[in-house]
Amino acid sequence: MGVRSTRLGEALAVTSVAAFAMAVRLPAYRDFPRFRDETSQGLQALSIARGQSLPLTAADPYVSPLFNYCFAMFFKLFGEDPFLPRLAVLACGILTVLVTGLFARDLITSQQGGTHAGKSLVAGVVAAGVLAANPLHVVVNSHVGWSHAATPLFTTLGLWMLWRAVELGTKPALAMAGVAFGVACGTHPTAALLLPGAAVYLARRAPWVFLSAWAWLAVALASLVNAPLVVYNLQTRLGSFGGARRVLSEYGHGRIAPGDLASYIRNVGRQLLMLQQIIAGPLELRLPSPDAALDPLFLVYAGFAVVGLIILSRRPGGVLLLLCAPPLILGLAYLNTSKFEPVPDGRYLSPLLPLAAIALAAVISTIEENAVGRLRMTACLTVAGLLIFQPLLYVGSYYSRAARETPTNQRLVSAVQEILASRQQSEQVLIDSRLNTVTTRSRGADEEGAAFRGLRYLLTAANVPFEVIEIDPATMQSLRASSPRSLVILSSVSSAWLHQATPTQLGLRGLDHRPAELPPPAALFGLFRLEA
Repeated sequence: MGVRSTRLGEALAVTSVAAFAMAVRLPAYRDFPRFRDETSQGLQALSIARGQSLPLTAADPYVSPLFNYCFAMFFKLFGEDPFLPRLAVLACGILTVLVTGLFARDLITSQQGGTHAGKSLVAGVVAAGVLAANPLHVVVNSHVGWSHAATPLFTTLGLWMLWRAVELGTKPALAMAGVAFGVACGTHPTAALLLPGAAVYLARRAPWVFLSAWAWLAVALASLVNAPLVVYNLQTRLGSFGGARRVLSEYGHGRIAPGDLASYIRNVGRQLLMLQQIIAGPLELRLPSPDAALDPLFLVYAGFAVVGLIILSRRPGGVLLLLCAPPLILGLAYLNTSKFEPVPDGRYLSPLLPLAAIALAAVISTIEENAVGRLRMTACLTVAGLLIFQPLLYVGSYYSRAARETPTNQRLVSAVQEILASRQQSEQVLIDSRLNTVTTRSRGADEEGAAFRGLRYLLTAANVPFEVIEIDPATMQSLRASSPRSLVILSSVSSAWLHQATPTQLGLRGLDHRPAELPPPAALFGLFRLEA
């Protein structure tokens, strides 16, 4: 195969994989998952874009503000569309798919001495296809507008560049690896759990790296991309660590780490079970049990991944992937004691998804190498097709299930559109503080906390001034006597407090000035105009 035809084939493969990844991710990116913590980063990005702040950290003090500044730039360039951060993350998801495919191609080419370009291209396409259709990577890592969603892009890019520097002698790739790992750790500090495995790989394969000028340049660049975080920690005496401890305590209900060895071992098991699940595809919460661990689908994907890692570890440089997984799993078992729902908690393990995709591709490549005859080749392609396309069923089932949960993003967008269409210039918007009484960590089907966060973010993006107040009959009477008139987003929780009075007695009418009923519990909130 000539060089020109090989490059043409690679260009066609990259274009096709990118188109497939986009086709899977673009539908419903605005709707699912519904708004949660990502709104904090969106609000900070809007504040940056409007010149109101120049933060040294993201909303969480241990996360770099780099992505928020990027989101702010997009707001300045394209307008303050609240879904722009999600589009940016979607683009990162597609790039992760392409980087994964290129990494797999390089590994296979190296293993075969560069003599089987066609087979290496197939392996790259299979790895990219597996990740392109992975439900968690679609729903969380390509839809949620926060920096942590993009962590797999930079961890995979960092590992690829590290591998190229060691195995191909491309020393400048070490600098690229430093930038990539620096950005990855800035998106979320758990990305650093991959570094011990990378260090062991370097010690085994290229100990010269530790004394190389390129390695020191990589460290300097990793620090540079996190300069705001460094400055913040110098100013606050390591305030990022204090913030991380507070969050861990909140997640663990006052406990930062497992209480004993048995609890830690159970957490390791839960991490392994979730890893099995997110590789295979299902996105519903599954409690740890022998039935869950022995699910045939989980075992098939886990078996292929393990066999693939063994195949890779027996070839030059392939051991890198095998070395990086255990530190992340063991570290998360210590740090994460309570968050085990695939959406969105699977994101902590998501840096392993590209590595699993490459491992699956290694198995398919090995089968293809040994396939003789049309029947065996057809069987090989069938297995590859099932591994790639079967998980898409779980994307659809997740969307169907999430559409039944309230409030959906579409309902929040519609509510803000109603407010924009009805609000007079002099009218302020009042958000009932009880709308935030049900926290998003409750994992309930109906979460008023999600409504509060989403409405606050959408109203800010629409430049609608609002105030959060506690609503009771006395407050309502005081507001009726004040000027200007107000639009009220009333929680269904407050409806129970106000049930002894009719909306008319409280001065509440619909946005169209017609009589309206207080919102029932299932509605979560209602929109009203407060009139004297």
